[in-house]
Amino acid sequence: MEYRIKPALIDQIREARGVSSDEAVAASVGISLGTVSRVRRGFDVKLATAIKLMEAAGVTDIKSAVQAIAEEPTEEPAA
Repeated sequence: MEYRIKPALIDQIREARGVSSDEAVAASVGISLGTVSRVRRGFDVKLATAIKLMEAAGVTDIKSAVQAIAEEPTEEPAA
């Protein structure tokens, strides 16, 4: 199953990690820059990636956060 993460989470990670670029976010979280770009454009990510992003942003109740995004209706991102 894949999950849609709000692009603002990338900005929260930037602030939490004290970095200024998406490249630095990707490196600090251990994901590719392409994945960060897909999140910014509204595409879904795998559960493991969603968890990494939420942990990096300082989300403390991962289980509830995953349940909340799983229940949100999703729309296809604009091409």
